[in-house]
Amino acid sequence: MNYKVSTFKFFVSNRSGEKHFLANLPGNLDFQDLFEEFCEDIFSNIKNFNEKGKDKSLTLKEPHSTNQEKRSVFGRFDAGTTGDPVDINHPETNKTNYSVSAAELQARILNFYAQIPKNKQEGYIILQRKSAHSIQKSFEDCFNGFLIRKGFEGDSKIKIKLTPAPNFKLMERMMNSGDLKEVNLHRNLIPTSFSELFEDSSNSNLGITITQLKFNKGAVKANIKEVLSSIYRKRYTGDEQVEIDGNFYDEVTFTFYLDKVTKTFYVNDKSKIRSEIDITSMIDDIDQGEIPLDKFVEISEKLISEIS
Repeated sequence: MNYKVSTFKFFVSNRSGEKHFLANLPGNLDFQDLFEEFCEDIFSNIKNFNEKGKDKSLTLKEPHSTNQEKRSVFGRFDAGTTGDPVDINHPETNKTNYSVSAAELQARILNFYAQIPKNKQEGYIILQRKSAHSIQKSFEDCFNGFLIRKGFEGDSKIKIKLTPAPNFKLMERMMNSGDLKEVNLHRNLIPTSFSELFEDSSNSNLGITITQLKFNKGAVKANIKEVLSSIYRKRYTGDEQVEIDGNFYDEVTFTFYLDKVTKTFYVNDKSKIRSEIDITSMIDDIDQGEIPLDKFVEISEKLISEIS
């Protein structure tokens, strides 16, 4: 079984989109105190809601924990969702012990760890995910509902927003030790005919032309990896294109494989890079199929040190 997490930055903004310092929200409130109060509320009051046609629930498995010195809050979410009917069978006889209907909530225990810097406008949160179970949106919606119930509405409205925080040190490790699988060069235009495509004509329709490089085992990739490393480190704004040897592309993507992890990187729009990380190799002991919370905290602190 593989164990995965998603790494996020989060911020709290007002109606105009302006970010607040996390320790100085309206009313001189500290977001750490609000986060703890949210945890207490969601533990005492299970949140039930519908998301994309599925009934869902969100609560805590047990009361949350805090580290005041590190300004962190952590614990275990108990996230339920309806889905396909499932039979739970005996492992030896294969006889059905009981059945779960499509209307019943199938629960997943998902660890979380939030770090809330005092003098910054952005914090970090690590959310465990299992299979298709991701609670980013559920967490945001439940937290923002809590803020409204606290009186943060109308002109005083504030909300929390999570954004992916890719681990760029992981990219460096993949660049140095990983296997480059493919590169895609994107141009936001297509020719009006095949002849124009072969003639590299500038006449175009709206669309995307993609030149793809797929590497067989043993292919020489060092020069290509060097170029990818160079263009990836640059920052691009607006409609700025990516230049490679005098050729311009609207986007360049490349995919690496390392330690049973496949990851695609975007050169221009880095916000598209998925922040999911497989942490299986970082875990020594498993407690009845679950990551011990103290180990999850240790891993989360390491990941945050790499993305902050």
